[in-house]
Amino acid sequence: MLQPYYETIRNIACLFAHSGQAEDAGNRLYEFSAALIAADRPEEYFTSPIRYGKFTERRGTAA
Repeated sequence: MLQPYYETIRNIACLFAHSGQAEDAGNRLYEFSAALIAADRPEEYFTSPIRYGKFTERRGTAA
């Protein structure tokens, strides 16, 4: 269970794992991303691609 946190939160890190629909050698992940947010500096973003051979075409719709 989560416990109460009473200190001031100065930094927040958000981690994301992006996945595809099809499995590729037991893996569906194709990228990890992170966003670092702090009150005393600009936001930072990082991405790290992972080998994934099952990308598919995405078709957008016209607005």
